[in-house]
Amino acid sequence: MTFPFPSICPGNSKPLPFAFSNAANVTINSMVTSNTITPIGYDSPALVVPTGCEYSINGGAWTSLATFIQPGQTITIRATAPAAWSSSRQVSISIDTTATTWTITTGSVSGGAWDTGWTAGEWDIWTPTFFNWFRVQLWAPGGGGGGGGGTGNPSGNGGNGAAGAHAQFAYSVTAYGGGGGGGGGGWNAGGFAGGAGSPGTAVNGDNNVTGGGAPGGGGGSGGNGAPGSFTRGGDGGTGGAGGYTIKTYYWAQIAASSPYHVAVFGPGGGGPGGSSPYLVGGNGGTGGYGRCYIDWG
Repeated sequence: MTFPFPSICPGNSKPLPFAFSNAANVTINSMVTSNTITPIGYDSPALVVPTGCEYSINGGAWTSLATFIQPGQTITIRATAPAAWSSSRQVSISIDTTATTWTITTGSVSGGAWDTGWTAGEWDIWTPTFFNWFRVQLWAPGGGGGGGGGTGNPSGNGGNGAAGAHAQFAYSVTAYGGGGGGGGGGWNAGGFAGGAGSPGTAVNGDNNVTGGGAPGGGGGSGGNGAPGSFTRGGDGGTGGAGGYTIKTYYWAQIAASSPYHVAVFGPGGGGPGGSSPYLVGGNGGTGGYGRCYIDWG
């Protein structure tokens, strides 16, 4: 028996097993794109069905809807990474009845710390690759103490101490040093003591404290005359304490794996002692050094 029409045999729409390279050490909540593959082993259009992901055929528009791929075309998939570190997520995609899974794993957070110590200088510190939080603490240097007044007649008042400098992170978060203490009075001024310096301040932190930083220098002692002969000059005032601030950045609030500038400038110097034909006043003390302490986790 013969038939008037040739037989029609359906083609093969089932590709050979395929796979995408798993993604590891990615950042949380990021959109991750797979490598591109070309499925083989089929010769008819095949239905693509994604689960939990989007795909692109031949570099075209991304879609999560089922559609067909032609033999020889490429396919790429993408999906959102987990919202937590050290976590994995699996998505899947099928072409006809051949299916595969793809795993996305976020990076691991390791805690650490960095400390300038009580000093002065400038540094560039790199943020870690992965972190939940990154915390900066700054203690500003203190102001210098005022010098003590001289002894005798005539005699000079002690000099004012220098204001403290500042400590700063990323040219933004800043703690300022305290003001220098006032100089003590000389004999002609009645030997009065110098006034205390003003405390330092801070800006752009989560908690800005006035006077919470390094201490100011002590005031210099007034010059001492011979017993019963000369009035003692006044002591210099103590310099003001520097400001303090703390700032915590959370993921995506500050760039990862990036350098940030840290500067801690020197403390205020003490004021000179007042002049005298007999005994000059003592110099005021230098304020304390500032500090930057950074930790993360």
